[in-house]
Amino acid sequence: MQQTVEKKKGGPKATRNILIIISVLFVVLMLVVPLLSVIWNSLSKGIAFYLQALSTEYVLSALKVTILATVVAVAVHKVGCDDAVGVWQVGIDFGWSFVHLHISDEHNLVASG
Repeated sequence: MQQTVEKKKGGPKATRNILIIISVLFVVLMLVVPLLSVIWNSLSKGIAFYLQALSTEYVLSALKVTILATVVAVAVHKVGCDDAVGVWQVGIDFGWSFVHLHISDEHNLVASG
């Protein structure tokens, strides 16, 4: 009897399918569309221009900092913190010290003080 009531109301299968569709649409709209837009705009002047822009000193420096921060964050997470709060605090502390200790005064556009 209960199964017939669920089928008449739409039941859990309909709810599950609606939630899956909403989730997929959200991912497409919030992740895939902006990613495709960035790729399209970055390649609008051609692949050679894109590769040339990637080889500038500023971009290479940014990539090095990103890789360093990623390696340190993974290492700290694996070694030091068992709880989520500790991980966030270590990440905030590392980010603050990195910005304040490794950026020269002429490039200090992110933080001051």
